Amino acid sequence: GMNSQNTINQMAAIFQARGLPAQFSQPTADGLFNNVQTLIDVTQFAPAYGKEVQRLVASGVNPAAAQFRALAPAIAASKVNADISKYNEPVRSTVTQTLEVGYKGYLMDKLTLGVDLYYTRMENFVSPLTASSFAVVTDVNVLAQNIEYAKANYPQLAGFFNSVSIDQLYGLYTNVASGLPATNTNSNFIRPGSAGVFPNNTGTGSDFLLTYFNLGTVDVAGADFSANYQATNDLMFDFAYSHINKDKIPLEGAAGGFVRLNAPQHKTALTIDYKLPIDHKGVSMRAGWRWMDKFDANSAVYIGRVNAANLFDLGFSWKPSKSAGTILSLNANNLLDHRHMFFPGTPAIGRVVLFKIQHTFGVK
Repeated sequence: GMNSQNTINQMAAIFQARGLPAQFSQPTADGLFNNVQTLIDVTQFAPAYGKEVQRLVASGVNPAAAQFRALAPAIAASKVNADISKYNEPVRSTVTQTLEVGYKGYLMDKLTLGVDLYYTRMENFVSPLTASSFAVVTDVNVLAQNIEYAKANYPQLAGFFNSVSIDQLYGLYTNVASGLPATNTNSNFIRPGSAGVFPNNTGTGSDFLLTYFNLGTVDVAGADFSANYQATNDLMFDFAYSHINKDKIPLEGAAGGFVRLNAPQHKTALTIDYKLPIDHKGVSMRAGWRWMDKFDANSAVYIGRVNAANLFDLGFSWKPSKSAGTILSLNANNLLDHRHMFFPGTPAIGRVVLFKIQHTFGVK
């Protein structure tokens, strides 16, 4: 990338001005800049960098120093294999084969149980929209390794290394990469000397690149369990549980190294229905509890963790005895107003109250 190469060229010139022999300021086998350019996932770098800066500042590191000390671990956390071209199978129609076995039946007259086991094999499985914009950056981790190697093997460079510390070199790098003067003491980090890999759109500028991947053959297995207990003519319990054996598929080059299935591996629900002694038992109450496990989601630029949630629901319905075919219902989902984000990048949703009037004509 040009910005990354420009950073290297500028730093090489500054190093030479400070006494580094020219042969060590070139991208040769012995040079400090040998093999320092690498590829990072731009969607992963920013959060990794921000978290590392926060961690360093919280531990007592000066904020300005934290900005360049965070650079190396952030690049390490977001680095991807440049050989992503092996995922070049075109997107084709997915062929799905499913084997399923189940049982549903009555036990003790009042209890109904249901069990379903399934195995699904999908050929030419198509990923969700996956971020595929990368950045070529100067990897300060490799630069530091090259510097340590040069210090240990080239005594003639002792004078140069004695005059410039590693922290000073990192600070110098952040200045040059950010377009600031090399002598700037407040290294306000902007970018790691990067050049993005983006489509060249003359109409809108550089667009963020999203695409679909053909992940080949993917298999998943899962189980669903349900139970219904009719305690009395007026009281009924329902229980359901679902499990799937995986929530992600490895994909080198994808954000975080995986394509997510964007669903929890475990979900549970319990509901209680009770007919109240009002209007000839025409009024019913339903109370429910829903739980879903945490899961990591990844769709286009929306990447992050969806936290586990316990949600409680309450609802009432009324079938007036004097108006056949009419149903009035009032339902409060997430009764306790727990603010939950069901997918990264979406608003956190709290209590939702719905009132509905339904009438079916022609019913007597």
